[in-house]
Amino acid sequence: MDWKKELEARLADDPRLERKKSRLNDSYGFFFNGKEAVNFARPRTVGLHLMAAGIFALGAKAADERVLEVSKDWIEVRLDSEEDVAFAQKLLESLFREKRGVTGRPKGKTTRKTAGSPKKSKATQAFGDAQALKALRDLDTKK
Repeated sequence: MDWKKELEARLADDPRLERKKSRLNDSYGFFFNGKEAVNFARPRTVGLHLMAAGIFALGAKAADERVLEVSKDWIEVRLDSEEDVAFAQKLLESLFREKRGVTGRPKGKTTRKTAGSPKKSKATQAFGDAQALKALRDLDTKK
């Protein structure tokens, strides 16, 4: 079965998402609140735009074997089984919950850290931890 097409069909039925040409490459994606949330750029994978806070909220799930790659604000999930499709949908639901009440960017003097701040945010620390866990797991599988 083509699990990528299965996930596409499920996402196409979701009224919260709109299918459009991707802004990132020549493929297409699904947009949520005007921003690209899902991208099908590579075969048998799906890219999910969770942002740093969403990746931080994943915790140990970011080191799951179904997660192929984690970047600053995207997570790449393999699509080889029904469980993988369900996992990707579960991650998307967390994005929907996180962004449900958001209607714009935060305003005010204290919304961002100053450039060059020596203190790392919890999301940045969690991202580094997730990358380290994934690297360790990859080393274990190569033995």
